Amino acid sequence: MITEAQILEYLKDNDYIDVFIFLILSADNLRNRGILLKGSISGLEDKLKRLVEKIKENPDVDPRNREVSTYVKDVHYAELEVIQRMNILIELLAVYYRIIRIT
Repeated sequence: MITEAQILEYLKDNDYIDVFIFLILSADNLRNRGILLKGSISGLEDKLKRLVEKIKENPDVDPRNREVSTYVKDVHYAELEVIQRMNILIELLAVYYRIIRIT
């Protein structure tokens, strides 16, 4: 069984300490970004459900209705937030993968 001391010695001997620290921090960052993305997706789902309910209540909504227009914009911005968080997560995964591949 390999001990922590042996792993640390290997990392020092091969100059991998910085890489190891980076990967640990990146894994934590990925986990946190995943949690944020999950929350954004959940919020978007809730907004979409409320929008469908509003449309079912009144299918003849006037598109110029300020309340409906504002709510549709709110849903749109929630979608953009989900897309942005996905892009950030993809970028972090790409960097994480690249560092693992080159070391």
